[in-house]
Amino acid sequence: MIAVTFLAMTVFAAGETITVAPDEGPGVDYTVIQEAINASSAGDTIYIMNGGYYEMITIDKDITLRGEIAGQAIINGSNLWDVVTILADNVTIIDLTIEASNHAVSGIAGIHIEGSNCTISGCIVRWNRNGIIIKDALEPYGHISNISIVDSHFEDNQWGVNAYLNSSGVSVRNCTFINNSDGVQFWSSDDGSVLDCSFDNNVYAIDMQVSNRTAIEGVDIVGRYYGIQMVGCNDVTVRSTNITDAPFGGFTISNCLGIGMYEVVMVNSLFTLAGDDSGHYATHTIENCTSDGEGIQYLVGLSDSELSIGGGPVYLIDGANVTMRDANRTSLRYGFVIVNCTGVTIENVSFSQNVYDLRAIDCTDLTVSGCVFEDPTYRSVWITRGSGTALIDNDILNGTGIYLDSSTDHELMGNRIASGDIIIVGDELDHFLGTWTNNTVDEEPVIYVRDVHSGTFTIEGSLVYLVNCTGIGVENETISHDILDLNVYFCDDLHFTDVTFNGSEIDGMVRNSTVSFLNNSITSDLELVAYDSRIVFRDNVLENEDLSIRYYDPVSASFERNDITSGSGRISVTRGSCNVSWNDLDGCSLWYGSVQDSMVLFNDLNGSEISLFTCEYMTISNNIVMNASTGLLVERGSHLSIASNEFTSVGSGIVMNTADNCTISSNEVLSDQRWGSGISVSISDSEISDNICEGLSYGIGVDSSDNLTISGNHCDDNAYSGIKVGRFTTNSTVTANDCEENTYGIEIDPDASRNVISWNVLINNTLGINGNGTNNTFLNNTVEDRKGSPPGPSPTTDGDDDDMGIRVEDLICVISLFVFVIVFLISAFAPKHVKRKKKELKTRHKTSQDKYLRTKTNLPEHRKRRLK
Repeated sequence: MIAVTFLAMTVFAAGETITVAPDEGPGVDYTVIQEAINASSAGDTIYIMNGGYYEMITIDKDITLRGEIAGQAIINGSNLWDVVTILADNVTIIDLTIEASNHAVSGIAGIHIEGSNCTISGCIVRWNRNGIIIKDALEPYGHISNISIVDSHFEDNQWGVNAYLNSSGVSVRNCTFINNSDGVQFWSSDDGSVLDCSFDNNVYAIDMQVSNRTAIEGVDIVGRYYGIQMVGCNDVTVRSTNITDAPFGGFTISNCLGIGMYEVVMVNSLFTLAGDDSGHYATHTIENCTSDGEGIQYLVGLSDSELSIGGGPVYLIDGANVTMRDANRTSLRYGFVIVNCTGVTIENVSFSQNVYDLRAIDCTDLTVSGCVFEDPTYRSVWITRGSGTALIDNDILNGTGIYLDSSTDHELMGNRIASGDIIIVGDELDHFLGTWTNNTVDEEPVIYVRDVHSGTFTIEGSLVYLVNCTGIGVENETISHDILDLNVYFCDDLHFTDVTFNGSEIDGMVRNSTVSFLNNSITSDLELVAYDSRIVFRDNVLENEDLSIRYYDPVSASFERNDITSGSGRISVTRGSCNVSWNDLDGCSLWYGSVQDSMVLFNDLNGSEISLFTCEYMTISNNIVMNASTGLLVERGSHLSIASNEFTSVGSGIVMNTADNCTISSNEVLSDQRWGSGISVSISDSEISDNICEGLSYGIGVDSSDNLTISGNHCDDNAYSGIKVGRFTTNSTVTANDCEENTYGIEIDPDASRNVISWNVLINNTLGINGNGTNNTFLNNTVEDRKGSPPGPSPTTDGDDDDMGIRVEDLICVISLFVFVIVFLISAFAPKHVKRKKKELKTRHKTSQDKYLRTKTNLPEHRKRRLK
C-alpha cells in the first residue's frame, strides 16, 4: 500500500516514459493504466508491459500508449462499456490488444475516438460492438478529422472501423479484417481512404453511405455476402482491387455520382450499378474491370451502332439507335441496363438466371422482340418512365413477367408469359394506356379492355385490365380460373352482378374508379385493394379461407348485406369513409384507420372484432359480436357513438384508449369467462350509460379518465368489481348504477380523485364500496353487502378523513332535527328513484337474455341463422 501510494504521487516531466506492468517490480511505475495516464503530461509515453489489464481507460491528453510486444499487452473491457476512450487530439496507440467492449449498446467500441489527428498502429481489436468508432459522443454531428489506422487487425467485431457522422480524413492502411459484420464503414465521412487492406469472411467488407471523395486501392476481398457497397456517395475512386465470393453483391453502386472503377477484378461476385434517375449513371467511369473473366462494358453516348458484347455486365447510357441481337445474358445481377436512350432494339437475346433480366430507365422507343427471359430471381422486364416501348413475341418463363412503372404509350403484342404477370403502376391515366393484342399468361389470353363506355363483357382469361371505361359490367357469369388477377383503373360505373367466382384465388386492384359488386357468389380466396375509389359491396355471399378487403382513401364506400364465412378475414378502411351495415361476418373482422363520418350498423360478427384507430364522428350501433377476445377496440378517437350493441362470449366487450367526447350507451356485454372487462376505457368528456355488463372480471373499468358520466349501468356477477374507478380518474360522476353479486360493487383506486359516487344500488356484493380515493364524494348510495359493514366510506360520507375537531356524538342533540329531515327526504324520494331504475335495468337484462330463446319472427335473415 505504501509503495502504491508513493507511485501515485510521482510526477513525470513531459516527454518521459511511464512504465505499467500487471504486477509491481523493479522499474514498474504503475500497475493500473488509468493511474499512469492520470499522472502523465502531454508528450509522455505510457509503456505497457505484456499481460492482461481489466479496465476501461480514458485518454484526455496528447500522449502515446505503446505495448511491449504486439498482441501480448491486452486491455479487456469486461463487456462493460468503451474499453479505450480518446478525448484529446494527437493521441497515438501502438502494439496493444483492445478487446471485449459492451456488445449490447450502439456506439460502444473497443477504441472510441473523439479527438483529431490520432493514430492507431499495430493493434489487435477484437470482440467489440465497434472495433474503432470515430464519433463525438456529446456532439453527434461534430467534426473529427485526420485519423490514421495502420498495420492493425480487426476480428469478430460487429463493425471493424466505423467512421461516423461528419468525420473526415480517416485513413485505413495495411490492415486485416476477419469475421466482422462490417469491416470498414464510412457513414457521412468524407476524404477517407482504404489502402492495401485485406478482408476475409465479413458480411460487408467496405460499406459506404453518403460519403464523398474517398479512395480505395490495393484491396483484396474474400467475401461472405457483400464486397463493396456505396449508397448516395460522390467522387469515389476504386483501383487495383480484387473481390471474390461475394454472391449477394461484389460491387454495388446505388444513387451515386462520379464513381471511378479501374482494374477491379470480380470472381463469383455480382456487380450492380443502380439509381433512381438517369443522372446517377452518366458521370461514372469504368475501365479495365472484369466479372468472372468477362469485361464490364459501361458505354456512355454510343450511337448508330450494333452492339457486340461478351458475357459480362453491359450498361448503355445516353445511347441512340443501338441494336443488340443474338446474345446470351446469364447469371448476372442485371442482364442488360439501358438508361436515357432512344431507339434501342433488342432482338433474339436469351436471358437466364439473372437477378434482373432487362432494366430500362427513361428510355424512348425501346423495342424488345423475339427474346427469351427465363428464371430471374426478381424481375424479367422492368421498364421505368418509358415512352413508346414495344414488347413483341417474347417468351417470359418462370419470372415476374412485365413490369411497367410510370410508363406511357406502350405496345404489348404476342408475348407469352408463364408463371408471371403484367403489372402496371402509375399515378396518371396515361400510365395505363397502351395497345395490347394476343398476349397470354399461363396459356390463357390477357384481357385488356380500354375506352369502352357501355355494355357487358366476358372474362375469358386469368389477367384482366379495365382502363378508362364507363357504364360496363360483368353479369351472370361463372368464373373458374385458378387465379384471377383483376385490375380496374380510371373507370366509372363499373359493376359485377350475379357472378359466380369459384376459382382458388382472386387478386383485385381498383384505382380511381367507381365499382359495384352486387349479388355475387365468391368461394375463391379474395384480396381486394382499392385506392381513391368509390366501392359498393352489397348482397354478396363469400365462403373463403383467406379474405382481405382493403380500402385506401376512398371517396366513399359501402359494405352492406353481405354474408361472409372466412377462416381468416378482414375488411379494413384507411382514411375516407365507409359504411358497413347488415352484414353477417363469420371469422371476418372490421378495421378502421383514420376514418371519419362512417357507420357500423346491424352487423353480426362471430369470432371476429371491430377495431378503430384514430377515428372520429363514427356510429357503431346494433351490432352483435360473439366469440371474440375483444368485441370493440378503440385506439385514439373522438365523437364516437357506441350504442345498443350486444357482445356475447367475449373476453372484453368495449376497450377504449385515448378517446374523448364519446357516448357509450345501452350496450350489453354478457360473458361467462369472468376475465377481461365489459367496458374498459381511458377517455374524457364522455358518457357511459344504461349498459349491462355481466360475467366478466370487471363490469366497467375506468382508468386515467376525466369528466365522465357513468350512470344507469347494470353490472352483476363479475369476478372483481361491478364498476372500478381506476387510477388518475378525476372529475367524474358515478350515479344511479346497479351492481350486484360482485366481489366489490364499486372499487375506488387510491389515485382516483374529485369524483362523485352517488345514488348507486350496491346489493349482495362481498363488499359494497372498496376504497376511498382522494377527495371523492359519496352520497346517498344504497349498500347492502355480505359483510354487513363495509370498511370503506359510509354511504353518506364524502370519503375524506378530515377531522374538524368536532365529535359527531357530542352534537347529536343539536343536529337530531336536521338528521330527521334528511332521513325523511331520502325515504320519501330516493328509494322510488332507485327502485324504479333497478327495475328498468333488470327488465332490460331479462329481455336481452330472452333474445336467445325467443321465436325468430321479425328478425333479418342473417340474424335468424346466427340465433340457430
